[in-house]
Amino acid sequence: MADHILRELFPIIVLAYVLLAYREERDMIGKFGERYEEYRRRVGMFFPRRDGWLRLIEEARP
Repeated sequence: MADHILRELFPIIVLAYVLLAYREERDMIGKFGERYEEYRRRVGMFFPRRDGWLRLIEEARP
């Protein structure tokens, strides 16, 4: 029973989270302006960008 409820609520929760993230991002742009825009270009919204992972792997090699 609980699994059924979770499966139905999951997309709604994800959508709410994404919408909240976009709103917070807009607020951050308003507060920090170009500094935040620059940060945003370097960092993924939800997951690290591929080049970030590749750079981390390269730096970790002996």
